[in-house]
Amino acid sequence: GSTIDAYPVALVRDVALDPDRHICYASDAYNRVLKYDITSSLCVGQISTNAPSQGISNGQFDHPQGVEVDSLGYVYVVDTGNARMQKFTPYNATDFSSSNGWVATWNNKGQSLQFPWAVIVLSAGSRSGYVYITERIIHRELVFQAVK
Repeated sequence: GSTIDAYPVALVRDVALDPDRHICYASDAYNRVLKYDITSSLCVGQISTNAPSQGISNGQFDHPQGVEVDSLGYVYVVDTGNARMQKFTPYNATDFSSSNGWVATWNNKGQSLQFPWAVIVLSAGSRSGYVYITERIIHRELVFQAVK
């Protein structure tokens, strides 16, 4: 992997810890989500079709605001500028990319999300696997049942 210095950290909007104790962070300024090993400070993965690029394709972002990792390692990214949330498979240094990691883009039953801001995935109890997305401007919460 690359050191943190190779990937500037700016406008970090959210962080999450995966089951392998790697930190994932959403960078609004660079339109990407990176994953770091907390013991070695190595960058071990990036969701992006290119080094930071804004876009609408799967695996590209327009100001990601939220990131969450569920108990199985799936990564959920709230892509605010594109009014959607993207879900990615569990990853490591060799397969964390949009070409083979993208799972789904979620919206509100065919209707676009308006301004998604945060995401939480419940991992215990009767609502385990449910994904909650909040929207900032219109002040609503949407609930989805995650599909593996």
